[in-house]
Amino acid sequence: MVLKLISSIFSSFLFIFLLSHRKGKKASNFLLGFFFLSVCLNFTDGILIINQAYSDHPSFAFIGNNFSLLFGPFLFLYTKSVIYKDFRFKLTMLLHAVPFFLFLIFSVLSYHSQNTEMKKFILTSAGKQEMPLALYGIGILLYVQFYSYTFFALSLLRKYNTAISNKFSETNSIN
Repeated sequence: MVLKLISSIFSSFLFIFLLSHRKGKKASNFLLGFFFLSVCLNFTDGILIINQAYSDHPSFAFIGNNFSLLFGPFLFLYTKSVIYKDFRFKLTMLLHAVPFFLFLIFSVLSYHSQNTEMKKFILTSAGKQEMPLALYGIGILLYVQFYSYTFFALSLLRKYNTAISNKFSETNSIN
């Protein structure tokens, strides 16, 4: 838990730094900054839930959990923004956020629409890590989604590395 707290604080500072930094690619700084913001919000929410900090205001709980669905898309798009010189934001890139918005709707319907007593019961169960088995299945899907995006980002890097190696070897063969 201490590691999550340190990560949250560090991520918030990185977010502020990257958005205020004038050098480098603005799109890359934006994407990486918002990756760190989503980490900060997610970790902070988890810390507050485990420590029962939402007991007086249960309506604020579980808002940050949704942001874990943006980790993968932000890293993937960040990788593209670094690799490709002509990277531009396109409306179709919002499709990467569809799981986030679907999970947001799910959390509003399943938690935020409940009465205060039910929210407190759910929070107590979450703090004790006694959630229904179905929610652990959702957790597994979150990992699958993140690792899929990580795989795609690494594939892009491998492809870029191969292209650079070929370009370099062509230059050496000419000399």
